[in-house]
Amino acid sequence: MRSKWNTLVPALLFLAAVAAAARPAAGGAAPSPASLIGKPAPGFTVATVKGDRVDLKQTLDEGKVVVLNFWGLRCGACLAEIPVLNAMQEKFAGRARFLGVNVDGVDAKFLEKQMAAGQIAIRYDTVTDADFTLIELYRMNAAPYTVVIDPGGTIRYQHEDYKPGDEKELEKAIEDAFPRKTQ
Repeated sequence: MRSKWNTLVPALLFLAAVAAAARPAAGGAAPSPASLIGKPAPGFTVATVKGDRVDLKQTLDEGKVVVLNFWGLRCGACLAEIPVLNAMQEKFAGRARFLGVNVDGVDAKFLEKQMAAGQIAIRYDTVTDADFTLIELYRMNAAPYTVVIDPGGTIRYQHEDYKPGDEKELEKAIEDAFPRKTQ
């Protein structure tokens, strides 16, 4: 009987230490995704909830900056960021394409119903990522998660979470993603 305890107690202590090390400290954040900044943006073609086709390459070929915003229906920070993104979409209309990527794993019909019920008014294109393809391609860890892609197809910015004031950094990232005109 004594020999079981001699083996079991150290094993349990080891497992507890491993579990504690794997968890972020109290109040700590989950680890950020690996940096994609400076890397080529993974290509994709998706359908919006309205049924329109969005092709990343085609949008970039039009000379537009692409802003991907990964968001969820039950994410308070995501919902708080939507009006800010609506305003930015208006400011950069014709020069940037905003794409809201819903990460709830639902289909377009369900998402539209939930958005209507929750009075979620997104004025830029929204897509579902029911099979989590874009989540995997862009290495999303937590929502909201925003990625800015320049017209050359290079990722110039990525940011997790949203707090009031973050929009200044995002706006600068979008401005910086536009090609510089030579004089």
